Amino acid sequence: MRGWIGLMAVLLAVAGCATVAPTERLDAADATTARRVQFADIDYLGAFRVPEGDRVGCNYGTGAHCFTFGGLFGIGPDGDTLYLNGHAWAGGVGEVRIPDEVSLSETAIVVQDIHDPADGVEVDPGEVNGQGPAAGMVYEGRLIVSGSTYYDADGTQANSHGVSGLDLSLGSDFDGWYRFNPALAANPRSLGGYMTIIPLEWQALLGGPALTGNCCLPIISNSSAGPAATVFDPADVGVSGVLTGTTVLYYPIQHPLEPENTQNEYFNLATQMGGIAFPSGTRSVLFIGRQGTGPYCYGDGAPCGDLCDGSKGTHAYPYRHQIWAYDANDLLAVKNGAAQPWEIRPYAIWALGDMDSSGCAAISGAAYDPMTNRQYVAADYGDEPIIHVYTIDRVGVSLDRRLALPALLR
Repeated sequence: MRGWIGLMAVLLAVAGCATVAPTERLDAADATTARRVQFADIDYLGAFRVPEGDRVGCNYGTGAHCFTFGGLFGIGPDGDTLYLNGHAWAGGVGEVRIPDEVSLSETAIVVQDIHDPADGVEVDPGEVNGQGPAAGMVYEGRLIVSGSTYYDADGTQANSHGVSGLDLSLGSDFDGWYRFNPALAANPRSLGGYMTIIPLEWQALLGGPALTGNCCLPIISNSSAGPAATVFDPADVGVSGVLTGTTVLYYPIQHPLEPENTQNEYFNLATQMGGIAFPSGTRSVLFIGRQGTGPYCYGDGAPCGDLCDGSKGTHAYPYRHQIWAYDANDLLAVKNGAAQPWEIRPYAIWALGDMDSSGCAAISGAAYDPMTNRQYVAADYGDEPIIHVYTIDRVGVSLDRRLALPALLR
């Protein structure tokens, strides 16, 4: 375990590269003029493996730590572990320790076996379309949990967030699910997914400490046709009843980022979104996902020319991992009523070829750690789950601002 001493070493090392003195802080005025992340700021560190568990147990849903086919759920409480979803048949969420060396020769060690953080409580009782937690975020010593139904043809989902303790094995400590104020622009399925902390200098500007969102779920008319983000306070979950927030990015089907049945690099029905990052010291909000860049086609894979997926559905082969980069000033304009949440567009799109260059890219989750500026991405590799690791340079981040984060996140 790296522990606090190791964490301090990381913080001091990063601070040594900063362009401001350790006692300086970015205020709100500095935030709006901060630099935007560029592709050259994103470095690929490598990847490590995830325990596969008992193959037989995985196949029948009884594996104690069956992460095969699982996705990335969130960052652990000390920043040196990850929460991972289990195999669809095993269900639940487990916790693994990040190897000290990011290498495919290293495999994460199981810290907590797989359990359901929602303790069996469904997002919306009576629904059968993929109920369950989608993502998690540790905040003030609690695990904030978000969830979405996978296929909501009737548009019936109402709830999206709950809260659990950090000990996943406890079977009666979940509180939820809760819904947001229906006045929000985004629908519930555009809320119950990825989450991330808003940098301190942006929290007063945007009106809260965190972002939550989701994208690209079928049926798309009950999701978001492009990245979505809503400002909220995780401390309110389980305390305030109906949650409040401000939607700052959302694309209803009437206003998609790009037409959903076209060939483009921004959005179509083959888009998958894994996670979100808001690096401190910048004014960039980054979404990490998978985009189909070829001709859009609906049908069986072979007639659609899809060399990766033969099933019937949406296709746009070849596929790539990529980042959608947004300017936080545009999100601020939405918050202040100067723009609609579907009117703003990314300032850049960056292909991430390090994870997969075969044209068969897939993604099953992504989580950003603001303490170490690491972006973790779970790519879908079937029986051999792999976690890829990037760093996002944050020039200008002072030490005292980063030392304030543990009180919120740990």
